[in-house]
This record gives sequence, structure tokens and C-alpha cells, in this order.
Amino acid sequence: MKHLNKFLLPVAALGISLMASCDIKDVVPEEPEVPQTTTPTAPTPPSPTVSGTWGGLVALKMTLTYSQMGYNVDVNTEMGVGSFYTAMGSGTMVDAGVVKLNNIALDKNANHSYSKVASIGMTPDDMDIDNGVNWSVAGGSGIPSFTYTHTGGFPSFSGTIPETITRANGMTLTLNGTTVSNADSVYVFFVSGSTSLLKSYAANAGPITISGSDLNGLAASSTTSPAYVEVIPWKYTLQEVGTTAKLVAFIKENAIVKSVTIN
Repeated sequence: MKHLNKFLLPVAALGISLMASCDIKDVVPEEPEVPQTTTPTAPTPPSPTVSGTWGGLVALKMTLTYSQMGYNVDVNTEMGVGSFYTAMGSGTMVDAGVVKLNNIALDKNANHSYSKVASIGMTPDDMDIDNGVNWSVAGGSGIPSFTYTHTGGFPSFSGTIPETITRANGMTLTLNGTTVSNADSVYVFFVSGSTSLLKSYAANAGPITISGSDLNGLAASSTTSPAYVEVIPWKYTLQEVGTTAKLVAFIKENAIVKSVTIN
């Protein structure tokens, strides 16, 4: 904090004497109040599960758009998600050793699934998936060691997500070759407080309307219970990997997330 320095003014020419006890007091400027802001945390997008495989690996991008002090702010996040199973089509997950996306090791969870999140302020802050998706799996529990490069563009959505949704009126989106690219399917995911709704569509479904009866199960949003809409185009490819030719699904997913008001 800056203070004004004390000065002894030369006043002898005016015939005025200053006593030592007559000190000039500091003038302390008031510090302006800085508004406290927080970055909202978007719900984790749902990841597809492809049946009839020994496992799946998902490279996921997420962009959260929210309003702060009258401006739209984007927060980018990248994720790697994976799981492997005891048999083709089984739901029991197994430890397949170290799993890496672009040479970054995913965290191994207690149920043997894998995940890693990278965003601003985190280590790492990104997984470089805009420049390629390269997987490596050490292998274990019947899953062979393998590497795989998932080529092709990332799914995208360029349509408009409304800022305010009135449940009784439903919500309309357009899914076609203009608004969706590099995708097989699109999830539309609503979260409001503790309530949620997930809908699935073909990437070329055209104009779609999510009805008021569907949205009626969502809670109204508030400042303490925010709401989000996630439009999530995704695509997958199947590949036999390793010397034992296990069939694995490789998925690219892009979640476009918007903070909204739900009435």
C-alpha cells in the first residue's frame, strides 16, 4: 500500500515556525473493491460405450461458455478416458497396465477404469489432442500391449444453444451437415441442479425438438443451482489390437457446453 511521504515545508521566509509535534498525517487512499469471480464447473460429459468390444478409449474435448460481468468466457478442457473388460461384451473392468494419451499417463481408478483431465491451472493444462490422438497401452489381465493413432478430424458443432430455456416450450436444435461435422452421433445433455436429461440423435437428424414433457423433469435453475446444456458430437472406429487381435473402440468426442437459465 502506498503512503504519501511526509514533507517538511520551508516556511522561514513567511516567518512561520512549525513545531515538531505538528506532524503532517499520512493520507491513505481507499483500495477499490475487486469483484470476486469464480469459474463454474461443468458436469462431465457422458462418454459413449460401444458394445461387443474388449474395451474403449475416448479422447474428449470440452468447451464451457459462461457469462461473467456481461462477457462470454470460454474454458477449454481435454480428457482421456478408458476401460477394458474381462471378455468381449463383459461389464467387468480389468487392469490393462499403464494407459497413455499423447504420452500422458491416465490415472487408474479403483474400479480399473482410466481417466485424466487437463485444463487451465492444472497439471497438465492440456493433452495436445488438437495435434493428434496417439494411444499406448502397456497391457495386462488378458489385454495385449498396443499402440494406436486415431486419425481424422475431431467432431464439431457450430449451431446455436439458447441462453434461456422455458421447459414448457421445449428446445429446438439443428443437426445437419452445416452444424455438425466429423460425427456419427450427437448427445444432447441437460443438467440443472441434481436433475439431468440425456438424448441421443444421428448427426444428420435435421431440426430436432426436445419436448416440454422431456424437459419437465428438470429443475429450474438458480444462482445457487446452475444449469448447463451440452451438445456432444462423437464418432468411433473399431480396431483389432495386439498379437491376440482384441477388438477395441476408439472414440473422439467434443462437448460444447453452455451455462443456461432454465425456467
